[in-house]
Amino acid sequence: MGFKEKMVKQVRKPEGRFGRRMAKMMNYGPHAKMAKWAFHHIPVELDSIVLDIGCGGGRNLQRFAKYAPNGKIYGIDYSEISVKVSKKVNKKNISSGLVDIRNGSVASLPYADNYFDLITGFECHFFWPDIVEDMKEVKRVLKPGCSLYLIAETYLSDNEEHVNQVKQWAKLGNFPVYNPKELEDLLQKAGYINIEILLENDANWLLIKGKK
Repeated sequence: MGFKEKMVKQVRKPEGRFGRRMAKMMNYGPHAKMAKWAFHHIPVELDSIVLDIGCGGGRNLQRFAKYAPNGKIYGIDYSEISVKVSKKVNKKNISSGLVDIRNGSVASLPYADNYFDLITGFECHFFWPDIVEDMKEVKRVLKPGCSLYLIAETYLSDNEEHVNQVKQWAKLGNFPVYNPKELEDLLQKAGYINIEILLENDANWLLIKGKK
C-alpha cells in the first residue's frame, strides 16, 4: 500500500499509532479552517442538544460545548482511535456531563427518536455505508423542524483543479463524491425539506443543510 492509500485509509477510519496522529491532525490545518467557517452558518443556542457524526479529533465538540453550555453535546465515530482522542480533548466537558462521546455507526445511531436540535457531519458523509438510508437514520433522531448540516471540502466543485484532486483521493479510497446538486437530491430522497446550499468558492468548501 502506497503512502497516499495509507493516508486515505487513516482519514476514513484512523487506526493504530499513525491513526492517532491523523485524528489529532484533524483538529488543525485545513479541517479546522473549514470548521471555523461552517460555525458562522450553524445556529447554536445556549441549550442546544447537538450531535456531531464522525467527530474525529473532537475539536468541533469543544466548539459546540462553548456555544451551548446549557445544552448537551454528543459525538459519535466508528473509529475507536478517534473516540479515544476525542475523549482526551474533551475530558473536562465529559467530566462535567456536558459532552458524551461514543463509538458507533451512522447506520444505527444509539439515540432516541426526535432528540437532537441539530446534527452535523464534517467531511464524512461520503464514507457513510448507504448514504440515503443513513440520512434517514439521522432524520429519525432529529427533532421535527430541526436540521442536518453536512460540511465538506471533498466534493465536486466548479474548480477543475480541485475536482481532479478530489477524484484522485476518491479513487484511492474507493468512496463516492458528489456535486452540490447530487447531495441535494440525496437529501430530498431521504425525506429532508427546505434544503439550502452554501459554497465558499475561494476555499472550495461546501455546507448543505436539510430540515426534517
